[in-house]
Amino acid sequence: MVRPLDELQRLAIRAFAETPKEVRPAILDMARDLHTSPSGVVTAMRNRLMVVDQTQQTRIEQAVRWLVMIRRDYKVEAMEETIRSFWYLASGEAVVDRPNSHLHANVARLLRELLVHIHAQGRRSIVYSHDFKRVVGTTICVATDHTSEIVHAQRVGRHGLTRFVKGVSPQPTAWVTIILLLQDGGRYEVRTAYTGPLAEPEPWDHNARQRMGQSRSFWARHALVWGSEPIIPGTETLECPW
Repeated sequence: MVRPLDELQRLAIRAFAETPKEVRPAILDMARDLHTSPSGVVTAMRNRLMVVDQTQQTRIEQAVRWLVMIRRDYKVEAMEETIRSFWYLASGEAVVDRPNSHLHANVARLLRELLVHIHAQGRRSIVYSHDFKRVVGTTICVATDHTSEIVHAQRVGRHGLTRFVKGVSPQPTAWVTIILLLQDGGRYEVRTAYTGPLAEPEPWDHNARQRMGQSRSFWARHALVWGSEPIIPGTETLECPW
């Protein structure tokens, strides 16, 4: 009986996340190169990895078996897609992108370097900003003052108005912010990630309900660069909506 691809991927991610970090590259290479059936995994694994602990050995065998089954039953494309989905927290939990990705431009290449600083500590949701100590991109959320030309408009896919500033450009930043949500199987899903420091949720966002004072204060002093995100035509207004 052939297992569904999504089930195999869940099993592979869970098993892979439980293996020692130092052997994970070898596991992926082994699963990518192996042309035998899953029954040949144990021998191949013992020949390539020197693992003494029986529990670790069992977990490695399970991870390779699931990955090989994906390759065998769903061909190389599905195998490579699964491999690319692996990122890991410092505490070992697997991290995957959401199906309708909200990763902002140039952020994916920074995730491995970013995630090794995060310890899950059993949290259901994780919000984390990291200073890379070097310019890694630009941020479209910029500071404003009394001289700024402000307009409000509704962004596509949003439920309220956003504060925009005209006549400025995105600013260089050394920061990346990521939001993770715990999923079934113990892995985390990337809800969003973007270059720039952490911004407060906009006042209309349900996540601002417990932080309305901080949200309004932040968005009174910050705005998104006009033209940086698509808006719904006809929603522009000079009046502050909150």
